[in-house]
Amino acid sequence: MIGIDVSPAAPTGSEAPPVGAALRRLAGFVDELLIDAPAGRDELDALLAKVGPDAQVLRAAAGAMRTRSVTEIIELLHALANEADADVPATIRPLLDRVDELADGGSGELRRAWAALAAFDTPFTLALATQVLSAHGLAHPEAVLAELVTRGVVRRTDDTPARFVVRVLYRLPDRIASRRTRPELLEQTRRGILNWWTARCADFTRLWFGPREIEEFDEIERDLPTLEMLVDTAGAATSRADGADLMRVVCALWPLFTARNRVKQALAWIDAIAEHAELDRATEFDKNWTIAWLALGGNDISGSEEALGSVQASDAVEEARLAQVRGIRELYADNAAESIRLLALACEGHRRAGDTAAQQFIAESHLAAAYWRAGEVERAAEMCTSALAISDASGEVWLRTFALWAAGLVAWSRGDRAAARRYAMEGVRAAIDHGDKHVASLCLELLVWQQAQEGEVERAARLRGVVRSLERVYDVPVHFWGTSALGDEASTLLAERLGSAELAELVRQGELQGIVDAVEWMDASTSAKRPQEASSPHGLTDRQLQVAGLIAEGRTNKEIAARLMVSVRAVEAHVERIFTRLGYSSRAQIAAWVARRGLAE
Repeated sequence: MIGIDVSPAAPTGSEAPPVGAALRRLAGFVDELLIDAPAGRDELDALLAKVGPDAQVLRAAAGAMRTRSVTEIIELLHALANEADADVPATIRPLLDRVDELADGGSGELRRAWAALAAFDTPFTLALATQVLSAHGLAHPEAVLAELVTRGVVRRTDDTPARFVVRVLYRLPDRIASRRTRPELLEQTRRGILNWWTARCADFTRLWFGPREIEEFDEIERDLPTLEMLVDTAGAATSRADGADLMRVVCALWPLFTARNRVKQALAWIDAIAEHAELDRATEFDKNWTIAWLALGGNDISGSEEALGSVQASDAVEEARLAQVRGIRELYADNAAESIRLLALACEGHRRAGDTAAQQFIAESHLAAAYWRAGEVERAAEMCTSALAISDASGEVWLRTFALWAAGLVAWSRGDRAAARRYAMEGVRAAIDHGDKHVASLCLELLVWQQAQEGEVERAARLRGVVRSLERVYDVPVHFWGTSALGDEASTLLAERLGSAELAELVRQGELQGIVDAVEWMDASTSAKRPQEASSPHGLTDRQLQVAGLIAEGRTNKEIAARLMVSVRAVEAHVERIFTRLGYSSRAQIAAWVARRGLAE
């Protein structure tokens, strides 16, 4: 990285205005072009009163705006000047050649590598950076990447040595890269990234339903910005076959989109890709099946029906998958008998076809819910046991949470409140680990019923507040498949015991809290707690605890990034993971959580 000397140089008077104009022009693009640049026009004007319009000005400006190198400032000035066909101040001209010296090394290879990576505003894994550089004709991409790191153009992130961030922070890549990179090279780069995603999803399909499930989801989620870039540029693809490959990638990620509450984003991506893709029959089936599944996750029965309207299965596996999603749709439509028929067909079809454990689990766990809705509690219990056995054998976490909720419903119907609480608590904890707000809300609602019946009405009311907050923020329903009557019964009991005013206040208090607080309230009612909680507060890493502490100080993501010397995107990822693990939706909730535990620095 190039050192930044921020000591002032002597003013030169008459030469300051043109440089000042250039820097003020740059400040106008700060929010658009720089990730972590808090300085604006006033700060730059004050800076210009102290320093002259030479290299020192640029160094001081770089320091004031917390950019990483003089090179970035020069490049941005250069790009802006070229855009407007404006004259570059004479004192800056000698510096415009400096960037070529820094990046090219005389051969032009590093310049090509820099331009290739700068076209995408995203962190790169080593594999993905190698794909991009290879697409631009670089014979030894890893060696070039290492030299870019040495020169300060690219840096390693704090997450892992195999992850990199481009130091030229172009927020509008088409504006800048179009004059440096030929269209065919950009297309090769898109193809390289798409090939990387195709291979990654092949691994994901094999590995997500297993003991590394959470790590797989986290790793994929970190790289989603590159997938979003592919979706955004799908219209520029030279081949509609590329659109089909992209559709297959997005459809393969349905577990991630469902578990991490990204249903609307996924549906929007599928819709955008479909305009620019030529799909074969199998991919068309996958697209419609995925839309139907995701639509149900958003409680959109009509959207699911529309997707499945003209779908035809071509083999036993597809027949089982169709019966499964149609059976779940009937369950959402509160048609328990038809749901049982279809899901039973799906279970048998999955077994005969030797389908994946995940698909078998989905069919059996939803069949348990269908039997429960039909009043066949013992059959429901059998299916819960079978589904949980599949989960135990694979070691997966996410789908298990749904089966635990179903088992809790069965226990509740049997009158076994202790078992209902046990299943619900295990489901909430698993949902925290995986970040599934929907199933967490289902299990918390079950705890509302249990606590109300046990006479813990104040705790039940606060739990209801957490559930309401989750419903509002994440737009996920908690009362369906016949559970609304049980929710109404609990609400009536709470109103009778507390009165409407006190109930409303307790619910309001609960709405300001999150999933992790709900777990602590429940833990406080028993003498036994999980031993790992003392050493690892709800699964937050040391870095996430550090970020949470800075949030509690009222710092913005840009300020946190500057403090920790990481990119704002890295901070945003940490904040999102904190929200996921703690079950919160606002920074104020995180700050309160930190304060209650005395974790602030």
